[in-house]
Amino acid sequence: TTPEMYAIWWHMGFNGNFENDTAAGTSYEKYPLALALYTADMMASRLMEGEKENKPLFVPADPAPAGAAQEAAAPATAAPPMNPAQEDAPPPAAEWQDAPPIKEGA
Repeated sequence: TTPEMYAIWWHMGFNGNFENDTAAGTSYEKYPLALALYTADMMASRLMEGEKENKPLFVPADPAPAGAAQEAAAPATAAPPMNPAQEDAPPPAAEWQDAPPIKEGA
């Protein structure tokens, strides 16, 4: 089909040449399939494939340093630093207020 032809033709995307990039952009606007294939090809080649084999699907996260969870859970004891423009600003009226409960049927 015509959309498939343009999808295959422009699956490599833009190359920095004005005429080529204009034609590719026009094809992506007219045939969404072309943009979808270009995007899929870019994701596969940049995010999924390595030099000699596929990249791993999941990379284990680095373990958190010791004490990080405790530090993150500890409440702040001091006000955050203010920039010079805020030094003369009045303090906030209340630190936190809960919203009233939502009424049924509202």
